[in-house]
Amino acid sequence: MEGTAQALARHQALRGLRLLRDASLGLLVLLAVASAAGAALTVRVYGTSMEPTLPDGTLLLVDRVSLRLGWPNRLRRGEVVEITQPNGVSAVKRLIGLPGDRIEIEDPAPPNALFGHPEILIQPGGHGPWRRLVEPYVRFRWDRAERCCDARGRDLSGPARPFTVPPGEYWVLGDNRNVSLDSRAFGLIPYRRLQGIVLASYWPPAQARWLDQRPKLGPP
Repeated sequence: MEGTAQALARHQALRGLRLLRDASLGLLVLLAVASAAGAALTVRVYGTSMEPTLPDGTLLLVDRVSLRLGWPNRLRRGEVVEITQPNGVSAVKRLIGLPGDRIEIEDPAPPNALFGHPEILIQPGGHGPWRRLVEPYVRFRWDRAERCCDARGRDLSGPARPFTVPPGEYWVLGDNRNVSLDSRAFGLIPYRRLQGIVLASYWPPAQARWLDQRPKLGPP
């Protein structure tokens, strides 16, 4: 009887170890999947081009599925997006010009003035009256003189003139207009270089929030 009891005890002990091993392996798999999913859904802000909305080092939750499924209608003016710049580096910018829009940066400062007061004018879809873009998220004084734009949405050295965003392309800006490297420098972004739509910031916790602030189209 004693030998049978000892054998049963050993069997139960081995069974318990196997269960603990299986549970540990399952937990490791879950952690690995969660870590991979977190990496796939996360982007970090580098630099100050999106301040004050998104300071340097902010971690963002990104929807990378909608664009891969080819849903361009998911994109709205004012959306914060992850893009691949022409140099191959990822960046976070704000979507300002949609396909078909006519855009002009109006800078009323004299041609040789050190500081300007630029404003963005948009003719949505290329039809109807010109509208002035009202952007509550632009907090820093935008005092960099602008002469925009050429056919690719880049700064000009001459007088400002409007351009039309072609089908399948987008015009993006950083919220901190004085320092941002954006479409004014590298031109339009094709749909294939839009990597994801930023949904929310989650780190640091004090700045965790949904990114749902959008511009408005006011009178010209």
